[in-house]
Amino acid sequence: MTRHGFKGVFVFDVAVIETPKETRYLAVECNPRYNGASYPTAIAMKLDIPVWESRHFKTWHKSLSDIDLKGLEYDTETGEGVIIVNWGPISAGKVMFMLAGPNKVRRQLDMELTKRLW
Repeated sequence: MTRHGFKGVFVFDVAVIETPKETRYLAVECNPRYNGASYPTAIAMKLDIPVWESRHFKTWHKSLSDIDLKGLEYDTETGEGVIIVNWGPISAGKVMFMLAGPNKVRRQLDMELTKRLW
C-alpha cells in the first residue's frame, strides 16, 4: 500500500480462521480513513504507549464529571492507567476508555473501572 502512496493509520477488517493446526488472518477490507479504532491508536502513538486495549464500558452515569477516576488516571512515568477516549455516548450509558499497561494491570484497571461505572 505504501508503494501506492498510502500513509498514516488504516483500518483493516480481518477474518480469523481457527483450525486445530493454525490460526489464519485474512484481510477482508481496508478502510483508508479514521474509525473508532483509530482514535485510541493515535493516542497510543502520541503517548508512546506500547501495550494497551480500548473498549466501551457501560455506565449509569450521564455526565463525565460524575465518574471518579482518582488513582486510575494514566501515569506517564509508569505507562499504566486509564485514558478517556470518547465520552460522547455517555448519555446512552457508554464511555470508551483505553487501558494501558501489562495484561495484569489492565485486568485490575478493568475490574476497578467497571465497579466505579456501576
